[in-house]
Amino acid sequence: MRSWLHIPAGNAARLDKAAALPADVMVVDFHAGPGEVTGETRAQAAAWLSEHGTSKAGFARWVRIRPVSAPQWREDLVAVMPSRPDGVVMTGVETPDDVRQLGSELYELEQRHGLAPNSMPLVLELGASARGALAIERMALDPHPRVFGVTWNPAMLARDIGSAHAPGKVGWPAPMAHVRAQTVLVAKALGALALEAAYPVWRDADAFERACALARRDGFDAMAAVHPAQLGPINDRFSPTEAERAEADIMVARFEESPSANVLSIAGRMVDRAQLARARRVLAMPC
Repeated sequence: MRSWLHIPAGNAARLDKAAALPADVMVVDFHAGPGEVTGETRAQAAAWLSEHGTSKAGFARWVRIRPVSAPQWREDLVAVMPSRPDGVVMTGVETPDDVRQLGSELYELEQRHGLAPNSMPLVLELGASARGALAIERMALDPHPRVFGVTWNPAMLARDIGSAHAPGKVGWPAPMAHVRAQTVLVAKALGALALEAAYPVWRDADAFERACALARRDGFDAMAAVHPAQLGPINDRFSPTEAERAEADIMVARFEESPSANVLSIAGRMVDRAQLARARRVLAMPC
């Protein structure tokens, strides 16, 4: 799951073209764009998700919903659950209670649609406000079993604190760099996917390649995209190396030999189950 392409739920033309693109994950986004989410928008998104089942599409189908503090987020979720998306990106997360609220709603919908309990994973979008940024650490201290990944939202945070949201030549503004670093640390502490936010510039290929390289260097496992031109560089940069695959193979094999162990010494260092989870994701990635 290297590349996550966001497609506005109400953009029929982009949805039609999406299936032919080389994204690992297509995110049908109910929280993108200025237009109102209507019943027609929801029906269109649900139909697209049903038409492109994961087994035949070759990519995962996720949905990104509005914050639980916003109106009509339940309507978006209820509309798409019969289509069985592969996961939900949760926006505007400010407290662990927000995650529990969505988790409870998903539990009821899973029962209604014949899905296994707690089978719908979540990616938490953290730090979209100053209040949310100050609570990021709590997500690691009060984890939820549905959490599959962690990401952040520099554009929303910038609007909330009155900062420029694009990274400059010397990096992100200090408050945003702090949130970005916390995102990686929380993800690693949870054994979850660290998903870098989409880079706003796609026409400058060199700048985008640098952004991908920095994200990989800083510990992110994958990256969001807002344009198809970004998918190739993301897939190239975030594909595991042969050495990383070999190391992951060893980790998985050692834990299979000691299934009750929480920590093992492997190649002279201590490896816990959070690192094991990452090793399994590495092995699941395309070559």
